[in-house]
Amino acid sequence: MAVEIQAESIKGYRQVEPNHLSGQRDGGVFAQLPANDEIEILEQGTFVHYDYAAGEVNLNGNGPVMMVYNEEKLYDPRHQMHRDYAMRKEDADHGILVPRVYRLSLGDLYTTNNLEDGSYSLGDVLVVNPETGRLTKADALASSVTTYTLKGKPVAGECAKTAFNEGDFEKVKAGDQLKDNEGGLWVVVSKETEKVTVRPQSTSAGTATGLQLSVAKEYTLPDGQPAVKVQVISE
Repeated sequence: MAVEIQAESIKGYRQVEPNHLSGQRDGGVFAQLPANDEIEILEQGTFVHYDYAAGEVNLNGNGPVMMVYNEEKLYDPRHQMHRDYAMRKEDADHGILVPRVYRLSLGDLYTTNNLEDGSYSLGDVLVVNPETGRLTKADALASSVTTYTLKGKPVAGECAKTAFNEGDFEKVKAGDQLKDNEGGLWVVVSKETEKVTVRPQSTSAGTATGLQLSVAKEYTLPDGQPAVKVQVISE
């Protein structure tokens, strides 16, 4: 029987139960960069880019994709549970979030309810939605991504308005995919008046990163809420 994940039904914040995370033993834990100023909250299990060149953690940068798994700061265990914690800007010193993030490795296992709304079954392949940082079905993300064909090719991470076919530049937005005149794939990071900033698409259309996970078990969290146990099948 499939697990149903619906934001309106989730009690508290999203959770992660680590079952086997290699980063705890092989140095794959990072906590040196602040979050982009536009990020107001980071729930456990959210995926971000550890963008060292930009000096920040963000959703659409160029750094490696890592999973947020912060130390939970709960001060009354009699009344608080894992679901009562998230890293919030309003609680942070000077409003600066500095999350702890994990590099996931092949075979890693954890249990979570930090997924896009939907129905999840054993064997489903999951990828990261670059707009939200949540896991979602690979086929669902692929069907939601708009692809635009270019007349030219991005240069130094930017694509000029003139490289687009007529009318496309006005419609393109962050998260859309571009196919250049040599067949290369790019993801739109941000848009300005006369150009867009892009990054290379590392995998096939509709998947935001090379990271893929599979539903290994239809499960529950310690508080009884629906969740899935997932395993990393591709880095």
